[in-house]
Amino acid sequence: MRKLDIYILRQMAGPFGLCLSLITMILIMRQTLRLMEMIINKGIPALSVVQLLIYLLPSLLVLSIPMAVLVSTLMTFTRMSSDSEIVAMKATGISLFRMQRPALIFGLAAWIVSSLIMIYFLPFANRSAKKMIFEMATKHADAIIEPRVFCDRFKDVVVYIDEKLPDEAIMQGVFVSHLSENGDLRIMVASRGMLFSDEEKQQSFLRLENGSVHELPRSHAERYSVSSFSTQDYPILTEFSAKKMKKKIPKSYREMTLQELDQQIERRLVKVHATKAAYEKAKRKANPKKGDDKGIAGLKRSHEYEKFLYNSSRVELQKKFSLPFACVIFALLGVPLGVFGRRLKQTGSLGSSLFFFLIYYVLLSTGEDMGDNGHLHPILAMWFPNVALGLFASALLYYSAHERKPRIWIILSDLAFSFFQRTKALLLRTGAVRQFGRPWATSLKMASERLGSNRIGFPKLLDRYVASQFIRIFWIVVVGLGTVFCLVQFFEVLDDVMEHKSGLYPALKYVLLSLPQLLFWLVPVAVLITAMMTMNIMTRSNETTVLLAGGTSLQRASMAIVILAFLSSLVAFTLNEYIVPYTNKEAERVKHEEINKRKRKSKFAKHKIWYRGAHNRIYNIEYIDQNAQNALIQGFTIFEFTDDFHIKQILRAERAYFADGNWFLENVDFKQITDKGPRSELIERMVIKLDETPADFIKSRPRPDEMSYDELRSYIEDLKSAGYSYQKYQTDLMNKMALPAIAFIIALIAVPLGARSGKSGKLVGLGGAIAIAGVFFVVHSSFISFGHSGRIPYFLAAWAANILFGVGGLFLFSHART
Repeated sequence: MRKLDIYILRQMAGPFGLCLSLITMILIMRQTLRLMEMIINKGIPALSVVQLLIYLLPSLLVLSIPMAVLVSTLMTFTRMSSDSEIVAMKATGISLFRMQRPALIFGLAAWIVSSLIMIYFLPFANRSAKKMIFEMATKHADAIIEPRVFCDRFKDVVVYIDEKLPDEAIMQGVFVSHLSENGDLRIMVASRGMLFSDEEKQQSFLRLENGSVHELPRSHAERYSVSSFSTQDYPILTEFSAKKMKKKIPKSYREMTLQELDQQIERRLVKVHATKAAYEKAKRKANPKKGDDKGIAGLKRSHEYEKFLYNSSRVELQKKFSLPFACVIFALLGVPLGVFGRRLKQTGSLGSSLFFFLIYYVLLSTGEDMGDNGHLHPILAMWFPNVALGLFASALLYYSAHERKPRIWIILSDLAFSFFQRTKALLLRTGAVRQFGRPWATSLKMASERLGSNRIGFPKLLDRYVASQFIRIFWIVVVGLGTVFCLVQFFEVLDDVMEHKSGLYPALKYVLLSLPQLLFWLVPVAVLITAMMTMNIMTRSNETTVLLAGGTSLQRASMAIVILAFLSSLVAFTLNEYIVPYTNKEAERVKHEEINKRKRKSKFAKHKIWYRGAHNRIYNIEYIDQNAQNALIQGFTIFEFTDDFHIKQILRAERAYFADGNWFLENVDFKQITDKGPRSELIERMVIKLDETPADFIKSRPRPDEMSYDELRSYIEDLKSAGYSYQKYQTDLMNKMALPAIAFIIALIAVPLGARSGKSGKLVGLGGAIAIAGVFFVVHSSFISFGHSGRIPYFLAAWAANILFGVGGLFLFSHART
């Protein structure tokens, strides 16, 4: 291999590694709080969490490797072109086709690695991750039980506890409801309880102390038996249930090897032929007068569903080969784009690569949807993006090698140049931008001369220059990271879309609704990366040296960055306060109703709705019709407890409705614990007064990210008045103020570090930004987890990371070498 190849490969290796690290860190960053909660509050070993992350890593790499290839190739050849290295090589007789050889070698190597991951490692990792999650649910069943929350994750069992400290196994006030297959209800209540697991039998037991068992048979409503116990072990996840749960998690196509996928395609093809034959046979023998149309329609739907599964399996088989091959296509595409974009900076080339990457995945997703529905052959559906971008890359390479530009490229460039010139002229006329058209060197010189007089005026020409640099990089970083987030978010719901045949529109709608939350998380990271890159660029181009020589300190030169970071914090707070709660709530609705095609949890028919009310009452509702004028309830049960959490009476009504402030019950089965023992009585009609209304049962338990600051504060007050634990929500309330402030605090660290790493190169600065962001979010998530558990005050939990990094940032910022 010649020196030229080694040189270009070395130039590509740095951006490739950093791009992989950045994407992986950003994707994991979203889960840091959940991961730290699992370790700190749920008692799951840190080694298990790390192992789970390793299993999830291949699913991230199959997306990030092609993107990293495109970014590294485009950034490398853009830099070589802007530094006239391409011109020098051509002057020595080296053609662009020869220069592309190392990029092609790099793309082929990435294709081989990506193919190995996609074909061999990804199926094993996905299946292992599911298995590990199930084992966590089995061994650490208490991790999914939260105080004051009804847990229905176990088979036919609902568990509720009043209090439990995260660092203790003992639970206070335990309520267990078990509904058998024949409808018999068994209620167990205990003052204390704890969970433990038997790994050999794959069973989880709930050990109850000082409690009672209430048997309520469905077939004999008059029967009511109560027995007390001092200690009793109740299995909530039996071996049979575990096997049944495993059956509910079948292998998806992404968890199958090539051999298993081939076998699945053969089985699906047999079922397609069988359902088609059954449908055609029934259609020939159908008699419309006998009402056979419904049966024929059912057979037709069955045939269409089997055909959909058959097409999906074939599409997935082609995808295992087409997606890794995108590395080769992107390597070919990056070279001519880099040469054509010689006037672009590396940040501009990053934006261009993200644009083409987005186009590729839009074509891939569209082809996948059309292939699943049988509108396109699986081969054409999955390979069309590669073919289209491959032809485009070949045409660009041809024109670039012959020093020509395509006609369409010239037209688009002229249109873009004309648009920016008109925009610039408009801004100049309105006074929004002054002296913006001056050359940057002249502007910097004038700024240095003006600032040397020790005047503190703001903003000056220097501030506008630094702000323009910052904003130009900031929007590219936000768009780039946002694109990555959206792609991952889309692929997360793609399996649900395929399973329920929801179509691409609900998936795209869900991604767009999730975007404000993603942008809120991205703002601090984007400010960190942008601030470091801005100072890095100014240091490498000796602009900071000129400013320091003119008497301008580094603190004054970076004032525009600090102010823009502060404004970014305000924007993040506004976004989180007024937009994110609504979009998160709507995104959750779209995911459950339009993608998974389920009814809302507060509306679903014949499903247990549990509610903890006032005055030691627990309500259970089978069905509530909230559309009626007087909300009608079917299957209304009220459990009333004593102060020491023992059942005092049980009231089961066949129907109930609310009117004029009263509850009207019909066909009531009233059971009461008296001094003489349990007593049962059947009452035809009853009128009672309760503190709860139908609206209380209809509304679902809100999440903190679905509430604004004022709504969450009001919710905390409601919890206080009802006697519920509110420590966790106070931490979340403080976090709504602390999290947006991260952008401002982290800029104080980024400015001096960016200036110091200027001589080391942009990639070193970018790598440092990735490391700082990762450390910060791990520390912040750890303190938040401690705050949720009540181990530290909620104010300290939300602001501790900000205080620590803020003090460090102020020290670095104030002691920066000037």
